[in-house]
Amino acid sequence: MWNVPNVLTLCRFVMIPIYLMVFEAGHMKMAFLVLLAAGLTDVLDGYIARRRKLVTQLGSMLDPLADKTMMITVVLSLVFSQMISWQAAVAMFLRDAGMIVGSAIFHFRGKERCRRTRWAS
Repeated sequence: MWNVPNVLTLCRFVMIPIYLMVFEAGHMKMAFLVLLAAGLTDVLDGYIARRRKLVTQLGSMLDPLADKTMMITVVLSLVFSQMISWQAAVAMFLRDAGMIVGSAIFHFRGKERCRRTRWAS
């Protein structure tokens, strides 16, 4: 359960409040660097998990949750700071909601989920 990919995923959850604090302080370049670090941990945890056969059920659930939570946090921070419109945020939310609903439909119908490619993880 506690392996390197899962720890990297948990680090992404820790980066969410760090991003918010840095963003709210007005340090946009540093906030961007936090987002880059989060993206790097996402790539690394997926690569390590597949390469070393460390894929776990916990990781399979936490990884997309960390991704969605980070994305929602970033979008909301940009909306509240008026850097993007609420319409853009709604469009992003609907896209993600559609992906979640589609995945749930596949899951509950007993269909195998779509396999990830090496370019999309």
